[in-house]
Amino acid sequence: MAYTFLQTSFDIVRLEACMRIARVVAFVCLALGACAGGAGRSSDRSAREQASRADDFFAKDDYLHAVALYQRTVRPDGRDARAMYRMGFCWERLGNSGRALFWYEKAASVAPESDEGRKAAQRSARLGDLLKWDPTKDPPDTEILD
Repeated sequence: MAYTFLQTSFDIVRLEACMRIARVVAFVCLALGACAGGAGRSSDRSAREQASRADDFFAKDDYLHAVALYQRTVRPDGRDARAMYRMGFCWERLGNSGRALFWYEKAASVAPESDEGRKAAQRSARLGDLLKWDPTKDPPDTEILD
């Protein structure tokens, strides 16, 4: 009887985790589908509104919604270092270090002298060090960047 209870409790926890993952995947798929299925680039006004909404989500630490909106407005060949930095930050907080590194490097190359460019370069270097870190050797520097 105890085995059945433990097995059932484990199954419930596993099911809840799968449901959370499914919701995140569904949201990202919808966001990406809206980007690809739209009528090309949004108008300037619509892009500004989406960027503003993304900034609102970013300010509330809602990185999943923020990155979905930033993806609609920010392009790798664009010039908006602030939005690129924020996309990198969102991806880092969401656990996707590869995408975070990509956007940090873009932001640093677009505007190296701006605050966002400098912060992006710092985070890019730090993240790059962590991605190359070998746990069998000394741990990397643990300084936290803000």
